[in-house]
Amino acid sequence: RLGSGSRQHLFYKVLRNGEYFFLKSLRPEYMQQMFYHEVLQKEYALGSSIHCDYIVSYHELIDTPNECSVLMDYVNGVTLDEFVNKHPDYFLQSNNLRKFLSQLCMALHELHSHQALHLDLKPSNIMLTDVNHDVRLIDLGCSYIDARPDLMGQTAAYAAPEQKDGSY
Repeated sequence: RLGSGSRQHLFYKVLRNGEYFFLKSLRPEYMQQMFYHEVLQKEYALGSSIHCDYIVSYHELIDTPNECSVLMDYVNGVTLDEFVNKHPDYFLQSNNLRKFLSQLCMALHELHSHQALHLDLKPSNIMLTDVNHDVRLIDLGCSYIDARPDLMGQTAAYAAPEQKDGSY
């Protein structure tokens, strides 16, 4: 178990066929609430339809009476905030900053080409790989897709003004 990033989810690093994956699961106390099943279903539907080197890949939705989880790539790396704490001068080099911004923009462009907005873009949802420091955008759980505006979410400190005031 890796921990819990939200009050509704538990996170695990799992080994399948010799390869590590990341498993995001509903906590047992939320299993009877269909809304949370729908949120994970929506996240999986979007994540499994996107194939981009800079967005984590989604592989499987497990939705049974005993478990509701999504299985995705395990990223060998750290979140952007952790990376900056360990390497405070990394982005002072223009080639490093340019590479980071280019990869992040490509990830966001891919999301937008699927008519989706991340809506929870923050340092802890952007990972940098241990090898080459490549971007991996994670956590599509709050994403807005045209078909499901009722499942939107946000992190207040990073939300756009129109998200905060409801004028979107």
